[in-house]
Amino acid sequence: MRLLLVEDNPGDARLIRELARCSGRPLPAPHVVRDMAGALESLQQGSWDVVLLDLGLPDSQGLETFTTLDAAHPEVPVVVLSGLGDESVALEAVRLGAQDYLNKDDLTGDLLGRAVLYAKERHHAELQRRAWTEQWQATFDAIGDAVCLLDPEQRIVRMNLAMQELVGGTQDEITGRRCYEVVHGCTAPPQSCAFQQMARTLRRTTVEAQAGDRWFEIRMDPLLDEDGGLAGAVHTMSDVTERHAADLALRDAHERLARGMRLESLGRLAGGIAHDFNNMLSVVLTNAELIAQDHPDDPQLLDDLSQIKEAADSATGLVKQLLAFGRRQTLDPVLLDCSAAVRDLEGILRRLLGEDIALCCELETGLGSVRADPSQIEQIIMNLAINARDAMPFGGQLTLTTRSETLQGDPVSLPPGCRAGPHVIIEVRDTGHGMDDETRARLFEPFFTTKATGRGTGLGLATVYGIVSQSGGGIRVRSALGKGTTFEILLPTSEGEATEASLERPHSAGRPGHETLLVVEDERALRKAMTRALRREGYTVLEAGDHGEATRIARQHRAQIDLLITDVVLPGPSGKTIAEVLSAERPELRVLFISGYAHDHITKRGVLPRGLAFLQKPFASGVLSRTIREILDSEATDGSS
Repeated sequence: MRLLLVEDNPGDARLIRELARCSGRPLPAPHVVRDMAGALESLQQGSWDVVLLDLGLPDSQGLETFTTLDAAHPEVPVVVLSGLGDESVALEAVRLGAQDYLNKDDLTGDLLGRAVLYAKERHHAELQRRAWTEQWQATFDAIGDAVCLLDPEQRIVRMNLAMQELVGGTQDEITGRRCYEVVHGCTAPPQSCAFQQMARTLRRTTVEAQAGDRWFEIRMDPLLDEDGGLAGAVHTMSDVTERHAADLALRDAHERLARGMRLESLGRLAGGIAHDFNNMLSVVLTNAELIAQDHPDDPQLLDDLSQIKEAADSATGLVKQLLAFGRRQTLDPVLLDCSAAVRDLEGILRRLLGEDIALCCELETGLGSVRADPSQIEQIIMNLAINARDAMPFGGQLTLTTRSETLQGDPVSLPPGCRAGPHVIIEVRDTGHGMDDETRARLFEPFFTTKATGRGTGLGLATVYGIVSQSGGGIRVRSALGKGTTFEILLPTSEGEATEASLERPHSAGRPGHETLLVVEDERALRKAMTRALRREGYTVLEAGDHGEATRIARQHRAQIDLLITDVVLPGPSGKTIAEVLSAERPELRVLFISGYAHDHITKRGVLPRGLAFLQKPFASGVLSRTIREILDSEATDGSS
C-alpha cells in the first residue's frame, strides 16, 4: 500500500508517520508533500492507494483543498485531516466525497489504521457501485421506449434517454417532478391515469393516450416492497402513432365496407321493389287508358282517371329514384365536359337558390372528359344544390368547383367505387349547419332524412349515390356541425366515344294493327291489361305466363307470329331464352323485351344483348302501341330493332 500525506506542519507529519508505523494494523510510512502543488505532482507521477489530506495548506485552504484534489484525481480515496476548529469543514468534505476524516488532536495509531483501510475498501466499493450504475444506466438508455421509475407519489426517480428526449429535459431538471406534469402537462392525474388504476389493482395497467400529435401505449408495472405494498412503478411509453393510424384506417375501411354492403343490400331491395311496383303501375296506367277510351263522354270519370294517372306518374318518379339508388336505371352516356355542364346550370341554380344564397362557380378549363349521362349529372348537381339550400335557411354561400385529380393508393384507401387514375371532381360546398358523424354515416340510405315530415322523401342523396356509382365514380363528403358540408363527386376521365345511348324513339302516328303478337308476362293482371289493349288496337294476341306455355302456344299456332313481347325476368327460363328458342324456329319473328328493371342494368348483367328493342315498365298502353308499331313498320328483317 502506498500512502501520500499532504501536510505542511513538520511536527504533524512526523507524528502521523510514527502512528502509521505503530498502528494496530501496520501501515507503510507515508510519503510527505507540503502543499497542493506537490500533491498534484505526486498524484500525476505515481499510483497511490490513499491520500491523507490536511485542509490548511500554504497554497490552498479549507474545503477548496479537497474539491481541487478530488476534481483532479477522483480515482484516489481521500481521508481528510482536521483540527478542532475546522471539523465542520471536514464533515462537508465527507459529504462531497471524502471517504473519512480524522481529528489530528485525538489521533491514535489504531484510528489511523482503521481509517486508511476503511477508506480503501469504501472507495473500491464506490467505484464498483459507479461502474454498475453506469452500466445500468447505459442499459436503461438503450431501451427504445421511454421509461422512468416512479415513487409511490408518482414522482420521477430516474428516467432513460428516450424519456428525456420525449419530454425535453435533463435528469436533474425532471427528477422529483410528477409524471403527469412532465408527460401530459397536467396539474392533477388525468381521468384515465394508468398509475391510479395500477395502484388500485397492483397489477400491470395499459392505456393509450395522446401527447401532442403522437399516440402512446402507456404501461404501468408495480414495484412492491417486502410487505407487498406499493413502493413505486415502472412507467413505459411506446410510440404507437403508426399503429394507431393503421388501426383507424382499418376501422374506417371496415365501416366503409359495412356501409357499402348495407347500401348494396338496400339497392338490391330497392330494385326488387321497383320492379314489382313497375308491374303494378303498368296495370294501373293501362287500365286507366282503356277505361278512358270506353267512356269518352263522362267528364267526371275522365277527371277521376286523370287523378289516377297523375298519382301513378308521381309513383313512377319515386320508382325511378329507387332504380337510380339501386343502379338499375337506364343511362345515355356521352363524352361530357363537367365544367360546361355546371356552367349551363348556373342560371337555373341562381333562381333555385334565391336571393339570400350567393352562388360562386370556380370552373377549371381543359378538364378531361367523363363518360356520363348529361341529364343524370344535372340531376346530381340539382339534388345537392337543393340540399345545400335547405341547410342554409338564413342564407349563405354555395360554391361549385370543378378540377382534376389523379387518385393514387390501394382500393381500401380510395373512396368506395373509385379506382386509381385520373378523375374529374365536381365539388359542391355550402356554408350551412353541417352534419354530425352519425348523420354522415347514413347519408345515402334511401328514405333517411333529417328534414321535417313532409319536406322530403329521403331519396335525393340516395339517387346521387346510385347515379355516381353506376357511372363508375365515387363520393367524398366532409362536414362538421356549424361548419358546412362539402360533397366531391369523383368521375373517371374517359377517352374515346361513348357507345351507350338511351332508347328514345320518335313518336309516330299509330295505325290499326292486324299482325299477330305473342305476349309472355308472368304478372297475370298486367298480361290481361296488355292483351285487352292490343286486341282493341286490332292485333291478334296470344298470351302466355312462362317459357313452357309460350313455346307450346307458338308451336300449336300454325300461322305467322309477327312479334314476341316478353318480360325479361320470368319464372324458370328467361325471356331471352324464349326469344332464342322461338327465333330459331321462326326466323322472321321480331322481339320486344319489357322489364321493370332498366335496360342498362340487364344488358350489363348479360341478360340481354345490346341493340334489341326494349321498353321499361311502367308504360301506358299508348306508349306500348307506338313502340310495337315502330318495330313492325321498320325495315329490319333480322328480328331486332
